[in-house]
Amino acid sequence: MDRNYWERKGRAYDAEIFDVYAEDRRGIVASTLRRLAANAGHAADLGCGTGKALPLLAATARHVEAVDLSASCLKEARLACAAWKNISYRRADLSRDRARGLLDFILSVNVLIMPDEQVRRGIFRTIVRRLKPGGRCLIVVPSLESSLWVAQQLFRWEQKDGVGREQAFRTVRQLLGDRFHPALAEGIVPIDGVPTKHYLAEELGHTFDQQGIRLLKLTPVRYAWRTEFENPPGWMGAPYPWDWMAVGEKIRR
Repeated sequence: MDRNYWERKGRAYDAEIFDVYAEDRRGIVASTLRRLAANAGHAADLGCGTGKALPLLAATARHVEAVDLSASCLKEARLACAAWKNISYRRADLSRDRARGLLDFILSVNVLIMPDEQVRRGIFRTIVRRLKPGGRCLIVVPSLESSLWVAQQLFRWEQKDGVGREQAFRTVRQLLGDRFHPALAEGIVPIDGVPTKHYLAEELGHTFDQQGIRLLKLTPVRYAWRTEFENPPGWMGAPYPWDWMAVGEKIRR
């Protein structure tokens, strides 16, 4: 994991990193985490960034553990959440974290997005190891289906504007990278030029099952088209682009 990249974000995080909570059209991530964390003894935001979800967790759980790779992001989170005394902060590489203590609830929003499969597996292992049997997790990740839907809408937009088919294909290729690149088979699609892991719905169910987590709910988190395009045309409506929100429960052995 590129710690230096995230250290540079710090104060720039809010301006540069996509804000799921602000852009979620229906507010389902915030409402779901409130419900799942209600009366939790110990909860954690693994990959907390600058702490946008921490007040939501701190208002419902008795104690909240805020973990991130970036010390600069954790500093911003401390400042933003200074009023909450039931939050502890810790810097760690989640793919290799060995912290102890079982958790009732884990939140992880757009953390499992690295192109390196071994890193993602390490983070999943951390989540499973820290969850108590019967504990719940809420994980948000980019949707591969959505990225392809966005590409189709871009192609349609180009054609409506009178752009030739070949030029429209070139525009879509710029969005997706090389459409025939083997990385697409792994779900790796660039976001602002950064290779980013995207997930199929079926893939998430399979991955959860492999990790010993029962998938309880899989829901799209819908965003406005302006999150994908600058000045999108008015005819672009539903279905809107989305991330996947997966709720899981650690299987009792």
